[in-house]
Amino acid sequence: DNTATRLQHGIIGTLAYLLIHQGDAAGLFCLSDRVLWDVPPKRNPRHLQAIFDILDDVQPKGETALVGRLHDFAEKVRQRALVIILSDFFCDPEPLLDGFQHLRFKKHDVVALHLSARQEVDFHFDRPMRSVDLESPETLLSEPAVIRAQYLKAVKHHLAALKDGCNRFAIELRSITTDEDYEKVLRELLPVIIHLFNRLRHRSIEWGAMMFLISATRKSTRYAKLRQWLIRLFRALAIFVLVVAISRPLAGGWVGWMLH
Repeated sequence: DNTATRLQHGIIGTLAYLLIHQGDAAGLFCLSDRVLWDVPPKRNPRHLQAIFDILDDVQPKGETALVGRLHDFAEKVRQRALVIILSDFFCDPEPLLDGFQHLRFKKHDVVALHLSARQEVDFHFDRPMRSVDLESPETLLSEPAVIRAQYLKAVKHHLAALKDGCNRFAIELRSITTDEDYEKVLRELLPVIIHLFNRLRHRSIEWGAMMFLISATRKSTRYAKLRQWLIRLFRALAIFVLVVAISRPLAGGWVGWMLH
């Protein structure tokens, strides 16, 4: 599906561009039943052209051995990273979630982007159809009116298991359909990516004087809350004064007396 491919490549290319141009490293890992491309993360802007060239060349085809590659990737990448996985995730949820858990065990932050065609989720067909498997030569003749309820039930169960597992392992799961607007997808996705990437910049330091650090943090938090309440109070007073000033020429009775 060219629409799905363009959407995938657009998301990947845009994220790589933004990350590298803000001084972070970006890499690319493409696979089917084997690893097609393994581009190590780099910060060099010229590195972008290599990623763009691969995205122009690679096409989705053949089987996908996603689960095994997730475990390989978790063991391979030593430094903590933000791992963004773009897939339809149409495989057994339990082994897939084991792969996600392995990534989290290695301290990686994970964003799972579940990409599917609208017809795969809604199954709005009204005539007999021959379905051709994208990952094998297998075909299947079916009558949508007969199997629709069972098909939708199976899809709902699969997505619920995927969502539950991602919540359990603190993984950000986002569902995207191929007919969604590209800019809308990025507007919703970028704040999440930026937030997770900024978390990676926090250094972990072994600290002996923790009691003083906790005390200072608590006091700072109380001062910050007090400052926020004062700011809100002054904003409310400013709005009140503005309203009074505007209404002054029209005020009568006791309000007019107070203003005079």
